[in-house]
Amino acid sequence: MSRFSDRLKQIAHDRQLSGAEIARMCDLPERTYANYASGIREPDYETLIRICARLGVTPNELLLEARDAQDTGPRSAQIRRVLAAVSVLPDSDIDSAVIQLEALAVHRRNKSETSQSSR
Repeated sequence: MSRFSDRLKQIAHDRQLSGAEIARMCDLPERTYANYASGIREPDYETLIRICARLGVTPNELLLEARDAQDTGPRSAQIRRVLAAVSVLPDSDIDSAVIQLEALAVHRRNKSETSQSSR
């Protein structure tokens, strides 16, 4: 399952996280993660699904070659990072994050409308 191990390592690199940090995010022992990342072992289905949920990726993204270029852009990567971070937060923190994101979106929209109306 070299694609799987390559993708795990790539995700850690892209997010500037250590293997230990990825292991903690995914509720895995560090040794188990190291075995997955080195291609020595493969996760069972339940573990694969948990890893995907915690990292904000789909099983296809971890197991198959990328076929859809639109899903690999920087915005998609940022959204996956947000989803991965949110997956480990308690509901109260998620509520706070949603409020902050909505406030930022309103601010950006208002700023954009103001600059367009002043032209």
